[in-house]
Amino acid sequence: MLLRMVSLFGLMALAAEQSAFAAPDQLAPSGWTPKQKGEMIEYTAPSGRERIVIQEITSETDALAAARAIAKVSDIPQQNCKRIAGNELARCDGELAITGGTILIRAYAVEAESKVTGLIHMGVSTETGLVGRMDASEARLTALVSPAATTKAPVAPLPEPTSSAAMEKVVFDLSYSYGVGGAVYPKYAPLYLFKGGAACRCSDLAPGDVDVHALRRSRPEDVGTWRKSGGKYLVTYADGESDELDPAIGPPATIPNGRLFGRFGSIGGGGNTALGGNSIVIASKDYDFRADGTFSQESFGGGGNGVVTAGSKRGSVGQWRLDGATLTLSYPDGTRLRTSVYWSARGDLVNGVPDAIWIGGKAYKMED
Repeated sequence: MLLRMVSLFGLMALAAEQSAFAAPDQLAPSGWTPKQKGEMIEYTAPSGRERIVIQEITSETDALAAARAIAKVSDIPQQNCKRIAGNELARCDGELAITGGTILIRAYAVEAESKVTGLIHMGVSTETGLVGRMDASEARLTALVSPAATTKAPVAPLPEPTSSAAMEKVVFDLSYSYGVGGAVYPKYAPLYLFKGGAACRCSDLAPGDVDVHALRRSRPEDVGTWRKSGGKYLVTYADGESDELDPAIGPPATIPNGRLFGRFGSIGGGGNTALGGNSIVIASKDYDFRADGTFSQESFGGGGNGVVTAGSKRGSVGQWRLDGATLTLSYPDGTRLRTSVYWSARGDLVNGVPDAIWIGGKAYKMED
């Protein structure tokens, strides 16, 4: 499946010349099999379910613009495209639904030695240690960046809150993403502000489960500092990016009376039909929460290019429990997921149940 994805994406075909590219040895994990593919080098993990593709980018001179271009050409939904080390390293996160699972994707671009190098690390989400190996790829790229770049906008040490008792405020953060067909749309997600000055784009975690110290190592682009600026909150991240957030938007709040009953659906994806192309990727997920504490969950992933269309659907059932803003989902195989759930205090209620909620930072709409 990953091999098919690489050929389908035409990964990083951005260079003007077709000469072979010699990737730095330090960017490749040891024990992976390399293969030259024109201007790209593809490394395959021993499992065959994880790959890294590296290429020199000649059409862009800025790391963030190059990372976004890689994600766009690869037809992956862009999420949180951020600078990581000063201005010289950038990353875009994405995921794609496939038959029987999900592919996690990170697209990087780094400015080093007077050139821009692009790297995509992708793997099946169920691969043990995948995120750790992705973090290792990021560390190898960071090592290429000049020391001056990595010291820009230092972040002072902060208290490391680990419980919702340390929460100062939850506000909505605005970003932009690619929807079905490649259309750009705004999206809001809850953002945590902690007492002591730490800020975190980590509402995929239950508020009481946040370990800021650990997140600074694994997701440094999602951790920053905040301060009051008039009636708003000014959040600054390690790469110097800053956002001014209005606490009146929404604002995020716990579910009224714990009434999380009903069917909620979310849809996302990518492609290029909004730009006149014929490639489309769809990923959707539905939750059906019942008053007896059980829930069912279905997800669908599919896509096509005007010639071939494919899709997959899977479902699961389990028990749900709500404790403030913490949603716990327990599955029959013993897996337990703790995440956050919020609604907009200015939103609408249908029979006492919010018509729109945010689960794990993603928006879901009540379905008929």
